[in-house]
Amino acid sequence: MASAASLLLDPTSAVSSLEKRVATRPPTKKASSGSWLLHLIPATLRPYADLARVHRSIAFWLVAWPQLWGIALATPPGRLPDLSLLWMLAWVSFFEKGLACTIDDIFDRDLDAKDKKDDVKAGVKSVALMFGESTKSWISGFGVATITFFLLTGYTAGLGWPYYAFLAVAAAQLVWQIWTLDISRPENCFKRFESNQYFGAFVFLGILTGKLVQ
Repeated sequence: MASAASLLLDPTSAVSSLEKRVATRPPTKKASSGSWLLHLIPATLRPYADLARVHRSIAFWLVAWPQLWGIALATPPGRLPDLSLLWMLAWVSFFEKGLACTIDDIFDRDLDAKDKKDDVKAGVKSVALMFGESTKSWISGFGVATITFFLLTGYTAGLGWPYYAFLAVAAAQLVWQIWTLDISRPENCFKRFESNQYFGAFVFLGILTGKLVQ
């Protein structure tokens, strides 16, 4: 199996692998979320756009939200973030997301609960397989740690009360994810995975409003 080092040491082989992926990649289903965007792209470039998941918003938001949180936290009290910085980081996140999705497909390592069967067949020692039936317990622990660190962030940054109100909503969204998660159903796992874009939005709005009343 290829590694990240091989991509740097042997780029020709990596490009060849990418071309094979594009050539054999099945077309995106029309029902896919955002697949209409692919039809706006020239046909010759469409397979590459599909590989980079330009039509899937979740990967973009997972990359973008932490960067947008950072910009919001660095904003002086009582002011809104610099829109030019937010716009720039949005574009950076778009390209980062495309690169990450492409590399993921070249190494074929979708290491999550929705791909557990594929991991078993491929012999991949994924986190989803390691956690097994204890997955929800592990995720619950990570969730508690996440909210705890966000609370500490708000306290040390001196954020106003709206931050904690939005964080409570984000925590409730996280509880919903874990409570309704069914690790035996890939489509259920993917829906909860996609919902993390809303979790990120709640945290961002909390930082934004917490700064305004600081």
